[in-house]
Amino acid sequence: MHQAERRSSRRFPLSHSASIRLLEGPSGVISGTTENVSKDGVLVRAESALPVGAYAELILTLGSRAERSVRLSGICKVIRVEPNFKGKAFAVALSCDHPLAMMD
Repeated sequence: MHQAERRSSRRFPLSHSASIRLLEGPSGVISGTTENVSKDGVLVRAESALPVGAYAELILTLGSRAERSVRLSGICKVIRVEPNFKGKAFAVALSCDHPLAMMD
């Protein structure tokens, strides 16, 4: 049976470095690579699982031809985690209520 599409906005393939840090609970940063992005969410191939429903800071590092990379940051909610995803241990789907902002 085919599951109905639940996405509210179009996804775009994008592969850049990502870091995820839980706002509560265990400390530490989980590294990964973006799989796709939309105006209100990101799918990250990550080394570790995160608890569904947890809030986390997401930092995306976008490569640049200039001297330094551009980093974007925002608070997102973990909405789905799938094991064994494309060569990394987990797919972590994050929903962001607000646009990511540029960091210094």
